[in-house]
Amino acid sequence: MRDSLSGGPIENAAVAIDERDRTAATDSAGRFRCADVATGKTAIAISAPGYETLHAALDVTLEPSEETYKLTRADAPPVIDTLIIDTASKRFFDDPVKIVFSANDSSGGITNTALLIDDTGSTRRLEHRFNPPVYALHDTFTFAYSSEDAFHARLEIIDARGDTTAQSLRLPVSGSRRPSFALLRTSLEGFISGEPGYLQIIINDIDGICSHLSIDWGDGGDSTTAFGLQGTYWHTYPAENSVMPVTVTLFGKEGVLNDTLLYLPVKKINPPLLDNKLFFKPCQFCAPQDSVIIIGVRILEIRDNYVKQIIWTVNENDQPPALAREYVEYNSTTGAISDSIGNLFVHQFSTAGFKGTNIVEVRVVDNAGYSSTVSGSFYLAGKPD
Repeated sequence: MRDSLSGGPIENAAVAIDERDRTAATDSAGRFRCADVATGKTAIAISAPGYETLHAALDVTLEPSEETYKLTRADAPPVIDTLIIDTASKRFFDDPVKIVFSANDSSGGITNTALLIDDTGSTRRLEHRFNPPVYALHDTFTFAYSSEDAFHARLEIIDARGDTTAQSLRLPVSGSRRPSFALLRTSLEGFISGEPGYLQIIINDIDGICSHLSIDWGDGGDSTTAFGLQGTYWHTYPAENSVMPVTVTLFGKEGVLNDTLLYLPVKKINPPLLDNKLFFKPCQFCAPQDSVIIIGVRILEIRDNYVKQIIWTVNENDQPPALAREYVEYNSTTGAISDSIGNLFVHQFSTAGFKGTNIVEVRVVDNAGYSSTVSGSFYLAGKPD
């Protein structure tokens, strides 16, 4: 038993043999067997769901024989199996609409699917054509819909004979417009690992339905929650990540109103690598007669750049303040300065005005603006603290 259109086998077709009211059913290959039937001509009737019943005369002989019978599909309109309109129960009037459906037809196949949309008093028709016809399909219509009234449409499935199956669609639509992102911008240099950077956000909320926003920074840390239509939000990314998937979500009284996913690049920096101690001459504990102290910082590594600036700050944290701040400019790939202390960056200070314990901080800056800091202290003996 085979389909007259596709030629495929028909399983579970019922075969009725007039003699002795015998019956048989076809297997997955469309074949049937019936034993102990008298020779000669006998009438058979073949029926299967979705097909017209076939009546035929069978000539039974003593020698094995095989006949092929083709069944014609019964006239039946197409069938809509599933239909999904988006996933939300309530839509804003300016949201796009997505309709997903599946259908089948047993008589000639589907040639057209059409969607008639009643939009602001006029009717639009979206259509997909299939040549050759298909007996089963999974199809999608996606379109813009900007009416403040409820969404109305009509889905039509048309087969090769012109038979049509239709289903009306309706969906409530909110009169409000969904808030959108008017601006999403990072700081001028973007985000640099280990340093604070910012994300600037401006929300376009015409109907005033957005209550707050949430920022998931994508690094496993805490999210940021904020109220208002615009703001600048700071964050520091860990050094091990080069790209962060940041999700910004807008909320209203009924839940999520809009969201967006940003992949923000995070630059990894290589600040100057410094020795963890400072060097002092004549020593870290100066005598009263020492009128000059030389301070040195050893730079172990500079990657990709050169030393641009060294900032020396002495006694910055003492009270009363006796501040000596020096800015030294360099333009060297090694930054090495040779003197009696050794191969170091050094600077000389007069001890006049200093007393007791003095805090020293040295910050080394490369030409890309990245910096590292090392601190220490020296003691000036014989002077009141």
